[in-house]
Amino acid sequence: MTEDKIEKLLEEISNYCYRYQGDEKGFVSNIDEVFNLASSLDISSYDIPSHINKNTMLLMELDKKIAEKEERIIQKAEEYGLTIEYLKVYRSNLHLADKIEKLDNHLRDCKNKIYLLQKEVNGYRINQEIESYSRSVSEKEFDDANKKLPEGRPLDIKELARITDEIYFHPGRNEQIIRLMRQRFANSPS
Repeated sequence: MTEDKIEKLLEEISNYCYRYQGDEKGFVSNIDEVFNLASSLDISSYDIPSHINKNTMLLMELDKKIAEKEERIIQKAEEYGLTIEYLKVYRSNLHLADKIEKLDNHLRDCKNKIYLLQKEVNGYRINQEIESYSRSVSEKEFDDANKKLPEGRPLDIKELARITDEIYFHPGRNEQIIRLMRQRFANSPS
């Protein structure tokens, strides 16, 4: 670059800064920023205006699509009788949907546990019923036993249950009865 061209360039810069009320250092700083911007966008500094125009057009198209979507949302809301206020409340309560779902899952788990516990309790009840019937004795057996026992003190089901429980739960205290029963079982044909 010749000295004349440099002087002419400096004169143009001074005139530009005077017209737009800037200073030469600020102008050079702005030029540096433009070159840095072009470098970061990986384009030539001469292509910056077309790049800006292209992206401005793209931005306008996106704004138009957003406006169309918003219009469709408003139309659908009106079709279903929803108000903007209702939609705002709905959006503000979206986080509650997750909480409700977690609570529903917890409730379902609790109902499952209750069902399993009820099933277990019913099993215990059935076993109790079976046990109470397994201890039932025919009337004929009671009559035969009461004929052999002293009069005035007949045997009843509660007393018989107490006696059998005593033998079952305390075999060490009842070894004589156990020996007697073993002898009877050894001598019986069945």
